[in-house]
Amino acid sequence: MLLSVYRNSPYLVGCLFSANLKDPRRSVRIGNEPLSMDQTAELVAKIRQTVADLNRVDDALKESPLVLTQSELFLCMALLAFRQSGCRFCFVEIDPQNQDPTRFLPPPFAAVICGAIPHADRQEMQAIRTSIRHGIREIVSAPQNREAHTLIANTCASVQCRLTIPARSQIALGRLTLRNTEFSYQGTPFRLGLCGKFQITNATVALESLSMLGRMGFSVSEEQKALGLANVKIPAKFEVLSSSPTIIADSTHAKVAIGTVLESLSDFRSMIGSSIRLLLPDGELVEPYIQTLSEMNYKIQRVVLLSDRNETDGMTLRFIKKKDVIRSSLDSLSADEILLISGPQDFTEEIRYDLLQSLGF
Repeated sequence: MLLSVYRNSPYLVGCLFSANLKDPRRSVRIGNEPLSMDQTAELVAKIRQTVADLNRVDDALKESPLVLTQSELFLCMALLAFRQSGCRFCFVEIDPQNQDPTRFLPPPFAAVICGAIPHADRQEMQAIRTSIRHGIREIVSAPQNREAHTLIANTCASVQCRLTIPARSQIALGRLTLRNTEFSYQGTPFRLGLCGKFQITNATVALESLSMLGRMGFSVSEEQKALGLANVKIPAKFEVLSSSPTIIADSTHAKVAIGTVLESLSDFRSMIGSSIRLLLPDGELVEPYIQTLSEMNYKIQRVVLLSDRNETDGMTLRFIKKKDVIRSSLDSLSADEILLISGPQDFTEEIRYDLLQSLGF
C-alpha cells in the first residue's frame, strides 16, 4: 500500500519483501520495478567478492569463514541496489519469528507492526520488545489485544519512542464488493483496490504510516494517498480471480489468520453462497480450515490437497502434481460454488498463476 502511494510521489522508494526470498527480482523493488537479471548478477558478484576478501584478510575469519545466510545476502543486495538507484528511503520487511538480518544494522528511524501479535507467543513478544529497544524513534502498530498493546506501549514509553495506533472509532465502513472496498478514516473517504473487510485495518495502518513519514519529511498529498490506495493490487491477498464461479486466492501461512480470511468471505455470503471447495497444501492448515468452515455453517463440497501422494478419502483428494490439483479443483465447479485457494505465499502464487493460465488468462 505504501509503495502504491509513493509511486505517484517525487520520492524514489526501495522495498525488500523478505517473505519471498526465492526470487530476488520479486523480493527487491525500486519504486515498483523489480531488479533486472543484470543488476541481480552484478550485485551478487560484488557481495561474493567482498565476503571472499574479508575471509582472506581477516585472521579471525580464517578458521571460521563468514558465510552469509540467504536473508543476509538479500538484505545486502537490496541496500546496495537502493543506494545505486538513489532511493530516498526504503521499506524492509522482517519476520520477528525468523532470523532478522537487520539486527546488525543501525536502527531504522521507524517501524510498522502490520498485524496482530499472538500474545501467547512469548518468543515473538520478546522479539518485538527487543526491536523497539533497538533505538527506533517511531512505531506505528496495528490494533492489538490488551496484553500485546500494554507490552508495546510500555516498551515505547521506556525508550521515549512515539507510538501510533489507528483509532477504530474513526473508521466508517462503506460499500464492500468483490473488486474494491470503500471506507472512511478520520472523516476522509477512500476506495481501496482490494477485497475484504480486514484490508481496511491494513489501510489505516498504512495511512498512519504515511502521516509518520510526513513528519520525517516524506509527505504526500491527500490526492496521492487516495490514488495510491485505489490502485493498489496485491496478488493472492484475498484476490478474486473469477466471479462466476467465485474463485479467491489468499496466501495464509498461519492458523491464526484463517478466521480473518473466512470472516471476510462471509461478508459476501448473500452474493456468493455457502457452498465451497478448498485448495490447500497438505499440512497443518487443513483441519483448522475444515473446522472453522463447519462452525460457520459452510457446506464443504471438496478438499483438494497438493500432497506427497495420490489418494482419495471421502471428500478429500490428494495429488502429487499441481496440474492434477488444479484440474480436480475446477472439475464441474458450478457458478454457485466458491473455490478458495489458500496456503503459504509461494504455494498460493504458483497455484494462482497456473490456474489463471488454465482458464486462458
